[in-house]
Order: sequence, then C-alpha cells, then structure tokens
Amino acid sequence: MPAADAPYPIFVLTLPGDEARRQPLLDRLAGMGLGHELFFGIDGREGLSPAQDAMIDRPAIRRALRRDLCDAELACALSHQAIYRAILTRGLPGAVILEDDAIVDAPFGRFMQTGPHTQADMILLDHRCGRFTRRPVAMLMPGVAAYRVILPPTLATGYVLSAAGARWMLDACTPLSGTADWPCDISRLGAIAAAPRIVGHYEQGEGWTHLQGSRARHKQDTLPKGRARLLSRGYWALKIKRARSRRLY
Repeated sequence: MPAADAPYPIFVLTLPGDEARRQPLLDRLAGMGLGHELFFGIDGREGLSPAQDAMIDRPAIRRALRRDLCDAELACALSHQAIYRAILTRGLPGAVILEDDAIVDAPFGRFMQTGPHTQADMILLDHRCGRFTRRPVAMLMPGVAAYRVILPPTLATGYVLSAAGARWMLDACTPLSGTADWPCDISRLGAIAAAPRIVGHYEQGEGWTHLQGSRARHKQDTLPKGRARLLSRGYWALKIKRARSRRLY
C-alpha cells in the first residue's frame, strides 16, 4: 500500500470516443510534465443499465432538487463514485480528479509540485457559487488560500480527494441522490476550496458538453417552491448559514 504522503495520481474522467474533448487538457498536462491516467466513466446518453439504475434513488433526487435528473447527469455522478471506489480498491492515498474539459495552467502545475495535499480530505480546485468561511483556514501554496465550505458550491471540474474522503463520499452518497456536484453535503466532510481557483472551466456555450441539452429539458419540469418551506427549521438554518458566510465566486 502506498504511504500516506505518496503523490496523488491524476485521474482524467472521460468517455470512450471523446479524444477531441480531452486532448487540450492532456496537452496541457504533458506540457507541465504531469502524468495522468484516463478513467473511463459511464456514458448515460443511451440510457443506464439495470445495475446502474439500482444504484440511484430517483424519488430522493426529485425531493431534493424538485426535478428529475437526465441519464447523462446520473451517469456523470456514478462515474465520480467509480473513481472513489478505485481509490479504495487500489489502495491509493488519494487522487486529483479532473473532468476532461478542465482548464489547467501554471498554477495547477505549481500546486502539484507542492503535494501531497493533506490539508483536508477534499480540496475543491474549481468551484462556483456556494458559501464559505469569511477567513481562510489554510494556505495551499503561495498566493492561494483555502476556505472551508459552509454551503456546497457547484462544479466538480477539478478536486483533490483523500482515501478517507473517498470512503466518506461513498458512505454518504450511496444510493445516489443528487448531482455529481455534489450528491451529499460536502461541508460535513470538512471540504475546503481554493481561492483563487487552481482549475478553470468553460462557461455555458463554450467548449464541449454532453449535458446541456438534456439538462435543459429536465429543468423545464422543475417543481415550484412551496410557501411551506418558510416555516421549516431547515430553511431558516440555511438563511443563518448564508448570513455568516461569504461567496468566493
């Protein structure tokens, strides 16, 4: 078994046939002298198998998100979970996980040189929205601070996950009841987020995407918010968390 301070491998989550989509990322990694491993995920564009569907709690998803997820979204989340299992079954100390349309540059190369990345069991290298502690809790490298997650952000473009974090994610997120970003409350894991961000992403309409069309169709069926939520304890707890935290992006 690798030592806990061994370098984390880089997994690039991709699909068979997506050579053009992932090539810019692979070229950037090669240019920085960083090795990687392609991790082929589940392609949900043609539907999911019965075994895959059995790993999903669709009623829980609808309750949580007030809409259904398309098969491509579910497949993306299941693919991330498959990486978590691989970390554990292969006895890895952790991994740096990049989706194949991630944008990496010199800051990512410097970050990889500073490893191992043991400041937390999950480090978000890219993120959007969410709420965070008002002050940083650590320095990831010169010029890049880390803020603890209070309300989970979106985006799973790039992140670091320890073996302990992988086990926690599988325990907390099985059966699947949410999107890849994130199917459970990663603030309970003690996740932290980099600021400035170390990994970039394409904005909507740029780059490659498998999800945009089918996701848009499912969002049209989103259930309306009921006024009863104003009377719930969870609603006001959320309001308090927002008031005591900050956005980064």
